[in-house]
Amino acid sequence: DVTAEFAVTTRAWLRHWDACRDELAALLGEEAVTERQAARRAQLRAITGGILARSLFTACRPPHRGG
Repeated sequence: DVTAEFAVTTRAWLRHWDACRDELAALLGEEAVTERQAARRAQLRAITGGILARSLFTACRPPHRGG
């Protein structure tokens, strides 16, 4: 479970996008920045409300056996 770490990442995205809002709006458009930030705020509410969790899974492929 990496939910706590994902919440930290989401908060960092929000903080940095807010700090660079003017530059991002010039590059992506004000509407796009507003929509992305709103989605991140909703995501953070879902994380802190226990609705959204993040997990990390890894897998390996078994070695190929000739034949």
